[in-house]
Amino acid sequence: MYSGLWENVRERLIAAYAPDAASPIGRLIAEADALEAEKKTFQNQHTAAREKVRQLEKAVLKPRVANVNPGAPESAEWERQAAELKEARATEAAIGYELSSRSTRVEAIKQEIAAMLQDITIDAKARERERERVLRA
Repeated sequence: MYSGLWENVRERLIAAYAPDAASPIGRLIAEADALEAEKKTFQNQHTAAREKVRQLEKAVLKPRVANVNPGAPESAEWERQAAELKEARATEAAIGYELSSRSTRVEAIKQEIAAMLQDITIDAKARERERERVLRA
């Protein structure tokens, strides 16, 4: 099974620091896990929407006879498919935006966690206290 980038970061973070679930980092991990689950749902929807767009593009964008009457059944079918293609593209774009926004937020969470764990001071005890503050509830 494919293990995504967040799953790898999560495993290493938990193995190295074992943060409590109620700690600031634990809450960020839970938020990122929820976003990743949503991303998987949106990824499946985006794949289906993209496939629909491809199928409609084949039908709408294929070469046509130039002298088809506007009221002819072929013209009405083409117009219906073109409208459906426009709607499918809009749906795909909306799903893509949702997918992208969740990916961006997961990336921001990773940066936030890295900033929390970064050694801020030279004093080792202060570093350890700060690390415990962000890792423990």
